[in-house]
Amino acid sequence: RPPAAERLDRYGRGARGGRGRSGAMAADGTTEIGRASAPSASGGNDAPASPAAGFLAEARRMLDADPHQALRAVDEAFKSRPGFEEWAAAYRTRLEALIRLGETAEATRTYERYRAKLHERARTDRLEELLLDASGPMSEVFDAAALEAELVDLYETMPGRERQFLEVATSLAGRHAGVGTKDALHKAVGLLREAISRGGDEARGLWEDVSSRARAAGISVDGPVPEELKARIQARGASPRVVVVGGDEASRPHAARMEDLGRRIGFQGSLVLGGARPAQRVLADVEEQLRAGATAVVVLHTAGPELREGVRRLAAGMSVPVTEIPYAGAVSLEPELLCALEDSMR
Repeated sequence: RPPAAERLDRYGRGARGGRGRSGAMAADGTTEIGRASAPSASGGNDAPASPAAGFLAEARRMLDADPHQALRAVDEAFKSRPGFEEWAAAYRTRLEALIRLGETAEATRTYERYRAKLHERARTDRLEELLLDASGPMSEVFDAAALEAELVDLYETMPGRERQFLEVATSLAGRHAGVGTKDALHKAVGLLREAISRGGDEARGLWEDVSSRARAAGISVDGPVPEELKARIQARGASPRVVVVGGDEASRPHAARMEDLGRRIGFQGSLVLGGARPAQRVLADVEEQLRAGATAVVVLHTAGPELREGVRRLAAGMSVPVTEIPYAGAVSLEPELLCALEDSMR
């Protein structure tokens, strides 16, 4: 079997911001492979409703027999100016084809791009539908804990999902508490704090045990005292500059929270979100902030692996400390930021 990179080149590696061996970059980040005329969505007897619909019909027909061919048809559908429904169907079909090929890493990158685009289009209902589909492609990519983590991030900002957020956040906190490692307990504390702030009685019942275990593991559960940290900043005479790096638009509300905290404590903060952009473009924005005098970098849990690695590399080259937060919601962001700020001042 050829190497993964060669296998992926057969149907395009647009998600990584490059070109396939024989194609041009498509508008949606896929790579054109041997462009063909649009097949008929009705099997050839009638004209297709649209070129994209025809390519999608071809992709569905070839999904089991030839997933590579299905991916080529999906790429053509993306290039055919699909409407929203066709566009969404193309992403799902691409996910299913990648899973059939055993390319779970590429499927994860495709999902992350799709998720970012759904947030940008304010169509998180489709993201919920995808994640809740027990027979859908994401059940093949994520385990139960990873699926719940995705739902926590979705429901935190999705209107009308307060009850669902409480349920899934408390369930995920219990999973992490059961694992019991320092990182897992750190996540559990953040999740429980969010659930309790929204009136979660079950979460409140778990708090004493989990927070005690977290403290024993060396986790700063409550974070620094804000007034004390403010006094230390004032004594230094220079206002720290913190760059916070996150994934997609789901993290956008953190910008206002960080700005408010900065006014109260005395630091300047900027938020850089990756969204559906290639990691290289996001890292260029991070580098600009670092060169402007950033004194600390905080990476949110929503940032993907490629972005995390790039941030670490950039910050190390400029001797700027990096803190990676295991989980930060609306309430837990403040103590996590204060901890990162305090660490950068040592």
